[in-house]
Amino acid sequence: MATLADAIGKAKSDTVNHTKNVVRGSVKQAERGLKGAVGSVVNSAKNAATQAAAGAVNAGLAGVIGAATDIVTGNPADAAQRIFDIPGNVAGAVGSVLGVASGSILSGPGGGMSRMSDNGGILEGNSFYGALARSDPMQSISWYAQVPVITSAYGTMGLPWYFIQEATVPFRQFDQVSIFREGRTKHYAGRYSLDSLRLSFYMDSSGLTMRYLRGWEAAILQPTDRINVMTQGGGFMPPNQYKKDIYVFLLDPIRQAIACLQYIECWPTNLDQLQLESASSNQLVANVNFSVGDVLVVDMEVSRTTIEGILGAANPLGNIITTATDVVTERARQAVGGLAGAIGDSLRMF
Repeated sequence: MATLADAIGKAKSDTVNHTKNVVRGSVKQAERGLKGAVGSVVNSAKNAATQAAAGAVNAGLAGVIGAATDIVTGNPADAAQRIFDIPGNVAGAVGSVLGVASGSILSGPGGGMSRMSDNGGILEGNSFYGALARSDPMQSISWYAQVPVITSAYGTMGLPWYFIQEATVPFRQFDQVSIFREGRTKHYAGRYSLDSLRLSFYMDSSGLTMRYLRGWEAAILQPTDRINVMTQGGGFMPPNQYKKDIYVFLLDPIRQAIACLQYIECWPTNLDQLQLESASSNQLVANVNFSVGDVLVVDMEVSRTTIEGILGAANPLGNIITTATDVVTERARQAVGGLAGAIGDSLRMF
């Protein structure tokens, strides 16, 4: 078996010189690119630099080790090719994570044509960093509902938001229309509908909830006295008298609205029966189902100041994560710098 020095002597001098220039230039370019990317990356994506550095180190070391193996086994041409491939592998490892290089494209069967969502600055599959990058979860208690002011034969009445203690909010449900075409059944969206909106009202001892619900019913069906109901019954009111909007607001951890569910053309279809008993004492709740015409989801934009307030004041863990990722990012930069030095030292062997 030839020694390393003998094998190196078999390579042409111009190939060696070209190899040195390509590797040194490409490594410096990759290092400068990483420095610039680190300077502009946001806190939630700082771990991407760490992943990039690790990929670059692995790519570079694999190339150098593979080249040395080829030289020792008498394959100087393969060794030169491996060295030529190092800059591309390094750039690919860095670029694919930092988003400066395009990924592979599927071809043939199974290749989708729709655009996929990006990774949000977090390497796919890194569940721990993905969990840290998400904002606080929405809570079932973080909401409030507003019901309309109703005008009827009993006067004009409203009900404060804190009287609605539970809500079951529906969303659109689409029917499926199926058509047999081109040898298979294809499915399309048909008409859509909504289930009932269900609200649970706190029934207070002053009777405010009962008076409000009675007023809304009177806006649907004109109230009558005992004599008239026996002879002609009540008359239905026009829809603009009883079809109203109901708003349900979803809140963030500091009780600012992040979304509004606007239910239009709402009116109460029934009040659930009340269970009255004498053996025990329980709170009475008025459960009411509302017919809904449609739902409009309004996004309430959360400002950057609000997010920073949550991280800095309400959630001090954010500052700890920021400090830690700063250290990791600096170590990543040093790792790539060390890779450049390691490859440079290996080139001095030529």
